Amino acid sequence: MSGPLGRLLFSKNMVELKLIKLKKMKKSHLKIIEFLKKSIEKDKISHAYLFKGPENTGKRKVALEFAKILGINPYKFHPDLIIVDAPTIEISHIRELIHKLSLFPFKSNFKIAIINNAEAMTKEASNALLKTLEEPPEKSILILITSYPNFLLPTIVSRSQVINFPHPSISEMKKEILNDKTYKKSINEILNLLNSDLNERLLYAENIAKDVSYANNILRYWIIFFRDVLFEKIGCQGFMVDSTKNNVNVSYSIRKLRDIILKIKNARLLLMNSSINSRLVLENLMLEI
Repeated sequence: MSGPLGRLLFSKNMVELKLIKLKKMKKSHLKIIEFLKKSIEKDKISHAYLFKGPENTGKRKVALEFAKILGINPYKFHPDLIIVDAPTIEISHIRELIHKLSLFPFKSNFKIAIINNAEAMTKEASNALLKTLEEPPEKSILILITSYPNFLLPTIVSRSQVINFPHPSISEMKKEILNDKTYKKSINEILNLLNSDLNERLLYAENIAKDVSYANNILRYWIIFFRDVLFEKIGCQGFMVDSTKNNVNVSYSIRKLRDIILKIKNARLLLMNSSINSRLVLENLMLEI
């Protein structure tokens, strides 16, 4: 894209940028958007970006807003926007993405592809994508989103411009989590499980294993629960996300709580591997809590 075109595109989307600010986005998001905006002004848009950072830090939201700045409405169907979001990203997904990126933009100046949870790509899918990163199609932008960059091929990371999303503050986590119905449900479930026998725990594991994405989200909230219990036990209540859990009767030692948190984190990583039996992963976890 030429410099004048970049400036024209930028000026046309100033209204969009004002709308973004009106949405009261996080300061960290606005800084990233400002950086991306300047890359448009200076005609230095990268062919590939890697948005990496902790879960639920707005990476997908910023990617969609970036598309919006570039003249694509991501909240309606647009022929120049491709979004890949699947529990397991197969080579067929990437081949379809590559084909669509190879086509000339229909309504916009660019074709934009967003791969959410890029760590879910299979080895074959990753290798196919790597070839595209080595020889990117003209007028195409690829945005990879991940909370687990270590799961990506190092060559994919090195060929992308990395954008880091910082860890949310305790206050930000509280705003996001405490009003989440799934969070409240997951806390009630873990409290029930702590007082249940092994048969009930295994039955629970069998049920949530049917939806790996849901199970992974539940385990994320369990990590927060056990972290809060640990912080209360060591007298660091100020670090608790949910202070309403004060005086929850969990009689585990500090060492046991740390061990449980690590085992839940490990279970979440295993659930990302489609070749591993999710039910078995969750049943093994039930033996540890």
